[in-house]
Amino acid sequence: MEKLSTRLISDSLRNKAGIIFCASIIILLLNFTNLSLNPDFTAVVGSILLFLSLAFFGKSITWKKGAEGEEAVVAQLRQLNNVTTYHDIHLPSYGWNIDHVILSDRGIYVAETKNYAGEISQRDGQWINRIIGRFKIFENKIGNPVLQAKHYAAKLNAFLKEQNANNLWV
Repeated sequence: MEKLSTRLISDSLRNKAGIIFCASIIILLLNFTNLSLNPDFTAVVGSILLFLSLAFFGKSITWKKGAEGEEAVVAQLRQLNNVTTYHDIHLPSYGWNIDHVILSDRGIYVAETKNYAGEISQRDGQWINRIIGRFKIFENKIGNPVLQAKHYAAKLNAFLKEQNANNLWV
């Protein structure tokens, strides 16, 4: 199976985090072993690189969870009969991707994948991701994947009409 773009981004961020982490450790070791010409400068640079590597690593975990969710959906969609599926579709001139496009004799469907831990609820039209931690409850506002899929379906429909595919239901 070809890697999805979310998996490629996750892998890339994790690799960058590892490289930056190693660089920060080397710089900090130079500082602590008194091999640095400017200890204050190397301490600041090493610390900044260390925090930067942690940020990249945190982002890679988020992208990895997204990739795992998309891969699980791909595996389920492959089990469907009489449909053709496409994944990770990038339309020209759009800066985003459609996670899944499903072609059937009834029409074209767009599916958006989200992979969140915790509970998902809705409050005043806003989707909320709630995670209960050991000492605290975390609540984050998240985008509505139904609206996102509808938006992507409309964009796909417009794109197909531009290609003279007018008689398709998306």
